[in-house]
Amino acid sequence: MPPPGDAAHWHRLSAALDELLDLDTAEQGERLDDIARADPAFAGELRALLNAESGEGLFERGLGALAHEALEQSASASKGGTSNAASEQDAVTIGHWRLIEPLGRGGMGEVFLAQRHDGDFTQRAALKRLKRGMDSEDILQRFLQERRILASLAHPNIARLLDGGMDGEGRPYIVMEHVEGTPITDWAREHGLSLRERLTLLRKVCDAVAYAQSRLVVHRDLKPSNILVDAQGEPHLLDFGIAKLLDDAPDAHHTRTGLRALSPAYAAPEQIHGEAISTATDVHALGVVLYEMLAGQLPYRRERGLTTGVGAGGEYASLVRPSQALRQLEPTQLTQRWGEGAPEPARLARLVAGDLDRIVLAALRPEPERRYASAAALGADLGLYLDGRPINARPDTSGYRIRKFVLRHRLGAAATALALIALVASFGTALWQARIARDQAHEANRQRALAEQHLARAEAQARRAEETKRFVVSLLKAGNPELSRSGAQTSAVDLIRDAALRVDALTDAPDTQAELQVAIGHGLISLGAADEGRTRLDAGIAQLRTLGEAAWPALADGLHYSAMHDTATGRLAAAMADSKEALAIFDRIGPRADLALGRIATLTTLAKNVQFSGDLPASQALYERILAERETLLGPDDPRLAVDWNNLGATAIRRDRYAEAEHAYAQASRLLALDPQAPESRQAWLHLGRANALFGLGRFDEADATGLAALDIAERTLPADHPISASIRTMLALLYRHAGRLDEAAAMAERARATFAATNASQLGWTEAQLGLTLLAQGRDAEALDVLVAAEDHFASRRNREEADYFQVRAALAFARLRRGDADALSMLDESLDELIGRHPHPSNALAETLTLRAEAAALLGHDDVAQWRERELEMLTALLGPEHPRRLAAKQRSNSAGLS
Repeated sequence: MPPPGDAAHWHRLSAALDELLDLDTAEQGERLDDIARADPAFAGELRALLNAESGEGLFERGLGALAHEALEQSASASKGGTSNAASEQDAVTIGHWRLIEPLGRGGMGEVFLAQRHDGDFTQRAALKRLKRGMDSEDILQRFLQERRILASLAHPNIARLLDGGMDGEGRPYIVMEHVEGTPITDWAREHGLSLRERLTLLRKVCDAVAYAQSRLVVHRDLKPSNILVDAQGEPHLLDFGIAKLLDDAPDAHHTRTGLRALSPAYAAPEQIHGEAISTATDVHALGVVLYEMLAGQLPYRRERGLTTGVGAGGEYASLVRPSQALRQLEPTQLTQRWGEGAPEPARLARLVAGDLDRIVLAALRPEPERRYASAAALGADLGLYLDGRPINARPDTSGYRIRKFVLRHRLGAAATALALIALVASFGTALWQARIARDQAHEANRQRALAEQHLARAEAQARRAEETKRFVVSLLKAGNPELSRSGAQTSAVDLIRDAALRVDALTDAPDTQAELQVAIGHGLISLGAADEGRTRLDAGIAQLRTLGEAAWPALADGLHYSAMHDTATGRLAAAMADSKEALAIFDRIGPRADLALGRIATLTTLAKNVQFSGDLPASQALYERILAERETLLGPDDPRLAVDWNNLGATAIRRDRYAEAEHAYAQASRLLALDPQAPESRQAWLHLGRANALFGLGRFDEADATGLAALDIAERTLPADHPISASIRTMLALLYRHAGRLDEAAAMAERARATFAATNASQLGWTEAQLGLTLLAQGRDAEALDVLVAAEDHFASRRNREEADYFQVRAALAFARLRRGDADALSMLDESLDELIGRHPHPSNALAETLTLRAEAAALLGHDDVAQWRERELEMLTALLGPEHPRRLAAKQRSNSAGLS
């Protein structure tokens, strides 16, 4: 027999194995008997692989690793060797755990049932450790990655990590919750679950996978044997042995045989081809499991050679819909696959046809970008189906070809899309209002006293809708790269400017003209033409004020846009006035369903204004009120609630409540993932927020990875030097400064400063503070002083002087002056510290940093009280961050060097 590493042997083995996997159990036996008559040894290898595939357990079951393991065992048996797995664990104790019996062995690990006994407390678990000889650096890193992944996951439907460490032989081990359960497909069959019960069960699995994906983890090996259902009917997700963190480098972990670590029946095409893995990879596996739970069979027969990286061919094109597969079954066959009490195949096929077929096909599409974007999106559609509501998946139509056309003509299409963003809101609102008004007019036929008023309103709204439609159509024609005078090089700003010229001609429709002025002004501001946009926005608002009660909704929207711009540029008093006026208009109009979300958006801008003004408790109370109102209006799982959780997370960060912030950002990520149409760019904001929370919690490595993932998304999906990119760089500068990576911190802060300075953004002062502190740490005192002078000026001129960050910046400026030889600056530092404590006495990041500066000042001047200042710094960091936080431990080292115990 060729050795296990022989390439020809492995190609032959892989092809034969693929052929057998396509057969049912009886046919497999017959085929193996045929092979055994010609080559008994080869048939033995195949039987070992098939047994391994069907006996998948609590660790990764990639075929390459299993093949290597099976051949090792086969070689051992041929030499007369015997397995010592049972005897090896006799009376063996690893850490606090005593091994009871083996549960299974895989390509790199072995799993034992283990028991921990501490006094009156007894606990059973599954202990997994590396096998002897599997201690290569590559495999060791995979094993440790699995432990790291499991440690980051805490979900009721994911097996928990209980313990971990190194055994007496230096082999790493992990201890996981021992789940006694049945593979999900077997559970459904054995318990005769109904269609609704099956979908409800799988939706729970989607929620667990979505939770892992919100932590940037892709499982990559989802299949029934890794989804066990316990006696209470709760599913549990197992085995992250080949899971991949989304922010890790591209995977290069292959087994010794050269076969990828995957389960071919459930693997996505990109896994088979060795291409990039994403959250959509898990969606494909869930789609296979869903198909199997509906039809009682796998969706397609894999072609030979699939596991060696050869393409899957046209298997999706020939895929039989679940409903069609069910129609081909006899009642007895369906009973075998579904269990007792299964409905008639024709009746079940009718239930599955339509929306469920669409959901399955959307999950199984070969192109990752055309599947559901995440497990949460798939779970959301299952929930919509169960609730009897329209699903998000739609039949495959010409829309995909249109999207391809847009990619080929992205410049012209992007300009058109940006114009639509600015205008479609007013167009859609006009049509909606026209419909409502016409309905009211019909009702008025029975209330003749109001008939003329309602009819006039309906006609006016219809006229405005028609005018807006003509305007948008003319603008789209102007943006068509084949018709435009500028060809494909028409920019978004140029297109909006062209729209402005067309609006100027609408003198016979002042109401439409005013609304479009507001939309165009807002669009120009968003595209960076702030001065020009502000002029248009103000003109539109002034015109709306002259049009009476009918223009109140549009006026409220215009005032909201004005408040947004003023808040972003630091004109907080003007923003506050505009927000309050807009809210007063909404109150005068009274409750209207079509205006509810506009009112909530205005309230959100007001909350941001209050936050920037320094009243964080008040802004948090507003955000909580907004979340409650929107949840009442839309329901708890509407993706639009993501913005409210994001705002709550940002407020928690500013209040140094990092655990609350991480929870809020997790909720925001979960909700955003429910929207299959949500642009990827929005994830940049959520990753930034979570990175800030992780930094505050002391998880620096995770914060770094998450921050870089946010920056990657922003740079790929947004214009160069977008403000969110600058905010991410500022966060990374803060992280790198505390991690001692000063050159990287300075580079990040310099780039962010340049972006914010170009628009005089409100975040400029805080970015300059980070740059100044980094320059001080580098010993570049003169440069630091100039930057901190500018930072203090920006805080003083644009933010409330009561804000904690303002006093921290003043303290940093004073310390920079001390470093430059100005001994009198110590009084400024002490004054800033006293003001900060007086206004914000609770533990905070600003107070901790300022105490650090004061201790450094005492050391710089050689004062006798340096140890006392170090002790105060240490006490503050302990109260704020806990005793094991990296920043607190660094402060402890400084305290020890100052002579403290």
